[in-house]
Amino acid sequence: AAVKASGANSAGAAVITHVPRGELVSILGSAKTFDASARTGADLFALMYTSGTTGPPKGVMITHRMMCFAGEGVRHGSCAQAGDVMFLWEPLCHIGGAQMLILPQLERVHLAMVPRFSASRFWTEVAETGATHIHYLGGILQMLLKQPPAPGDKTHGVRAAWGGGCPAETWVQFEERFAIPIRECYGMSEASSLTSSNVTGVVGSVGQPMEWLSVSIANPDEAGRGEILVRERQPGALFAGYFNNPDATEKALQNGALHTGDLGSMDSEGNLYFHGRINDSIRVKGELVSAWEVESVATSHPDVEECAAIGVEADVGEQEIKLFVKLQQGAQVSVAALAEWLQTRLAPHQQPALYALVDDFPRTPSQRIIKGQLR
Repeated sequence: AAVKASGANSAGAAVITHVPRGELVSILGSAKTFDASARTGADLFALMYTSGTTGPPKGVMITHRMMCFAGEGVRHGSCAQAGDVMFLWEPLCHIGGAQMLILPQLERVHLAMVPRFSASRFWTEVAETGATHIHYLGGILQMLLKQPPAPGDKTHGVRAAWGGGCPAETWVQFEERFAIPIRECYGMSEASSLTSSNVTGVVGSVGQPMEWLSVSIANPDEAGRGEILVRERQPGALFAGYFNNPDATEKALQNGALHTGDLGSMDSEGNLYFHGRINDSIRVKGELVSAWEVESVATSHPDVEECAAIGVEADVGEQEIKLFVKLQQGAQVSVAALAEWLQTRLAPHQQPALYALVDDFPRTPSQRIIKGQLR
């Protein structure tokens, strides 16, 4: 059963709806009180580890103030209002789940929690909980699009899908099929979760920065692409460093800016665009290829459920692209047919040289693919 937690009621008291006979019964019925001294905004709230999809996980030192910014970011990015029901599948040890615990303290909303993400059960659970908002990361929307069409595709009651990792082509397909507007965001634990959010509907953009942060593009190329740098507009919005990792901290925090390691660009209206991880790029015949862009195109094939592109050593030159592919259940497309399909959709230097069909991928708790285990 799902667990629902809601915001303050009209009398100001917290309201928690929980599973009967669960652990919360004894906790809520206890006469114990908190006797610890009050924490300050600068105090450590938790260590939250990065996903570790392309390298070793690092412990981000999250403060109480950063969690407050995270909650405000969720409220803005999701356009949450009193009475909304937020569908929550993310683990609470991940910033994507932990930040949701702050939201009911800001708005009278409900959190509808399920044990884990399931593409096949997703819309049934959404309907059962009465969810008005769903959150996505990575390839979640693509997995939902790969599910067979159903009568409930447009009768679910969801008013907004918000999160990060939605390519432009997926954006249009998802809105057309499910009649749910996309609220694309960009962020990371190091910058209080949400750095920017798109509430205007500019397809492909991750929107504009939160009011407590500013964003710039470092050393842009001819196409305007460069590393995304994040700076504070309000104190405490950026993390102080990685736990017991001074070298990684020094690399990430330079001259008051967080060097994200992400490739981005901005348009004339100040909208930010995400183009993938810099260290998740592949050097092919002198060209730097974004693995994220290759994956976005390949995943749009109707028989492909998920994929992951990595760079492997080439016989001649620098690297070549190897594409790992998980097919839709029952799909029979051959590697040769998939390669031919990609020929007309990717530039010559973006074409995978090697393919591998897999049954599934190693994943983080937030459902991201761990590429380090594919090498």
